Formats: sequence, structure tokens, C-alpha cells
Amino acid sequence: MKPFLSKPFWQSVKIIALTSLRETYRNSFLGILWSMIQPTAYILVLSIVFSVMSRGSAKDIFVYSASGMVAWQFMTGAFTRAAGSLISRRTVFHHSVLPKSLFIVSDLLVAAYVFVIMLAVMFFLLVALGKAHAIALIYLPIALLPMIIFCLGGCFLLAYLSPYVGDIPHLTNLFFMVAFWTCPIAYPLEMIPEDKRLYFAYNPLYLIVEPVQRALHRGEPPIA
Repeated sequence: MKPFLSKPFWQSVKIIALTSLRETYRNSFLGILWSMIQPTAYILVLSIVFSVMSRGSAKDIFVYSASGMVAWQFMTGAFTRAAGSLISRRTVFHHSVLPKSLFIVSDLLVAAYVFVIMLAVMFFLLVALGKAHAIALIYLPIALLPMIIFCLGGCFLLAYLSPYVGDIPHLTNLFFMVAFWTCPIAYPLEMIPEDKRLYFAYNPLYLIVEPVQRALHRGEPPIA
């Protein structure tokens, strides 16, 4: 526990995170904007499709979907990075005695950095659409806390397992691709047939994302 509280540890985490960001977007003209372009385009397509299917307002569905997607993107980004965090840096560990936790925390920090940018863009869009709730700024930190704790524990678990089970990065991507459609965050829960709604409503991943979505979309407290 002591290294996590030390100043050198967090200075090293910051340096590694900044280096990782530069490497990821080094040859890209739009840089980190690509981390927002893809999910935004995805949300727009989903909003149009589900607004037609549910016969609801495309704007309302967009706000609902976007509110859930920013949290979902943070989770998937954090777990995907963590799954390959130690595998991709094998050579570093052969030539240094740096603690592995440095790289896991730095990858989580990169995912958090992208999330904060997406969250700012999301809130700007809510203001532009007249759907912003000022109270959400108070509720949001409370709603995010369980998700951050869940991601931190899950990231360490995946990162330390992946060197022994090489398929974990691929399984992680597959899991979140499938799990996305079992969570009613891009589409309203009301679209699910009533006899099956309970299974979707109590999906563990949905229970983590839904408080964030509720705070952003409806301006309601995370604990209802």
C-alpha cells in the first residue's frame, strides 16, 4: 500500500501515461479526438436505429445512449488496456526493476483522461440540446466511485493474469462486445419484453453504469 501513497510513484505513473498517449496518437492528424469520433458516430447510429424501433424522439434516445456510452467506453478502455498492459511491456521488465503496478495504474489513468474529455464533450452537447442538469455535477462523482473501484480491481486482476493466459486480451474484447448488447444503456430498458426485463435490469455491468447514466440523463441521484 505504501508505494501507492508515495510521490515518486505517482510522478512515474504520470510520465508513463503521457508517454503512452503520445505513442498512441503520434502519427495521427486528429490525435486524441479519434477516441471520441468513433463512439460519437456509434452513438448517433444507435440513436437513429433505436428511435425508429421504439418510435421515440431521436434526440431523447441520443441523450440516453450518450449518457451510458461515456461510462461504458471508460470501462472497456480501462479493461482492454489492462489486459495487454504487462504483455506489451515484457521487454521493459527484463531490463528494469520497476513495479508492474506502475504500468497498470498509468493505463487506467490514460483511460480516465479520455473519459474526462468525453464527459466534457457530452456535457457540452447536453447544454446545446437543452438537456443538461446542473445537479448532475454533484451526483456524478458519487455515481462514478463504484465504477472506478470496480475498474481498478478488475484491471489489476486482468493485467496479472494475462501473462499466464495469453488469450485474455482477446477474450476481454469479445466479452465487452457481447456484454454491450445485454446492458440497456444504448437502448431504453422499456424496449425489453416485460417477462425478460428483470434479467437486463440486474445485469452487474448495467448496475455499475446506470447510476452515471441516471445522473447525466435525468439529473437524478445515483441511489434511487
